[in-house]
Amino acid sequence: MKSLVNFSRLNLRDDARMLFMKGMDLILCCNVLIYFDIASKRRVIQHFYADLLPHGYFFLGHSESLYGVSEDFRLVHLPAATAYVRNDARHVAGGTP
Repeated sequence: MKSLVNFSRLNLRDDARMLFMKGMDLILCCNVLIYFDIASKRRVIQHFYADLLPHGYFFLGHSESLYGVSEDFRLVHLPAATAYVRNDARHVAGGTP
């Protein structure tokens, strides 16, 4: 199992690097986006949407949300946390790819 986990440093504003982060089951980005302006947040969230597999989960810090930032994810309530999953139904219905 350990071979399936990859930890690495990543500059979230580096679009070229972000394009290669495909096929993620889980994205943890806690207490980072609070320091970004709205345009930068939207760009990072677009990358996360493209990077995350449809069954994957995206976690933000407790003080963060995607409200007013993106509708590409839907909030899900788990037993001990809240997370986001891709809102693929929105895109199938004619939203942006």
